[in-house]
Amino acid sequence: LSYFFGVEVVTLAHLDRHMYILGYIPQTNRVYLVDKRIQVVSYTLHLSIINYQTAILRKDFETASKILPKIPDDHRNRIAHFLESQGLKEEALDVSLDPDHRFELAMQLGKLDVAQDIAKLGDSEQKWKILGDAALSAIPAQFSLAEESMVSAEDLSGLLLLYTSTGNKDGMLKLAKLAQEKGKFNISFISYFLLHRLDDCLDLLCASGRIPEAAFLARTYLPSQVSRIVKLWREDLQNVNQKAAEALADPMEYSNLFPDLNLALTAEKIFGATNERGLDSAKNYLESKGNLGRNLVDELKQMNEEEIAHLLSQHSSENDELVAENGDDHNNVSHNDNIKSSTSTPTTTTPTLTPGTYSSSPLISGVRSPSTPSTPGTPATPTPLTPGYGQTNYISVVPTTGTTTLETDALETKAETKTETEIPSTP
Repeated sequence: LSYFFGVEVVTLAHLDRHMYILGYIPQTNRVYLVDKRIQVVSYTLHLSIINYQTAILRKDFETASKILPKIPDDHRNRIAHFLESQGLKEEALDVSLDPDHRFELAMQLGKLDVAQDIAKLGDSEQKWKILGDAALSAIPAQFSLAEESMVSAEDLSGLLLLYTSTGNKDGMLKLAKLAQEKGKFNISFISYFLLHRLDDCLDLLCASGRIPEAAFLARTYLPSQVSRIVKLWREDLQNVNQKAAEALADPMEYSNLFPDLNLALTAEKIFGATNERGLDSAKNYLESKGNLGRNLVDELKQMNEEEIAHLLSQHSSENDELVAENGDDHNNVSHNDNIKSSTSTPTTTTPTLTPGTYSSSPLISGVRSPSTPSTPGTPATPTPLTPGYGQTNYISVVPTTGTTTLETDALETKAETKTETEIPSTP
């Protein structure tokens, strides 16, 4: 059963048998049909709909606007689709009562504010994602709307792209915490890392069970934390392999296996103020790019004690100013009393975190006999292996300076292939 107006044909109903039209009664807005068995069937057909569609085809919008209030609400969506087919999307948006249809029309028309209101009513994750992408593609881009949309859609990857592109430090910190709560540790880690919050990076790796990665992060950027992380690594590894756990050397106990450890600690103490100051402006890149390839340990080797003491004093003053400006913040606390100078002897005390960047150096391993343990701060003297005693290999994690790449390949190096001295053979 169909009706037509102008050149348009509209299907009213699909009939399952041959029927004959009896007539149309305007008072009831129904068309009546009968079959060969004299069974009468009626279908609703509002005359106002036909008159409205006819006025639209004639481009008589004034008359159509007068007829529209007479059309029942349950037929509005049908009229909206008709208007859309005629290319009248603005009018269709005003007429439609279907939130999904209205959202599609608003997006097609570029009315992002209308689409935002519709998305708030439905709270659909898919709608928010579409709206966020459209806000970024708009000219000019609507960053605030894009951020709201991505937060509502929990699009953490999109937020990471948005915040890094716009240099939104506060947004990055919120994203890091949100991603950690949602279990998206990769996004949380890169957010903390870009913010130079290395302490949070370490805590995140440990909390997520990535203690070996935490050890190498500390080895490269926070040598003062290596001892603490190695102890955690030992405890975690004991549940899997006791011998492997014993093969991890604590730099505070076996300093002879960690050359330049004191220099690395001093470098962390001196140059960590750069990270504590926070992120630098992008316009200063040309002045700061020379720092990216610096080898801080080599620089300290070429200095005398007076120059190093001057740098330490200067760093202490900068830290005091920083604490006065920012208060007792997580990454702005001075750790002068916790990190030993280059002339001191490492102890078993675990220093407090201080962010810094340090360059890489080869992993060095040593071997000791269980019968003659090394004294902290003194070189380990290998002794001949005696019958009945096993050999324990200690893998050293060497703190390093100046690169932004974590060296994870060092774990694959077997301790028994690299030793400080050759162990005499046992008869």
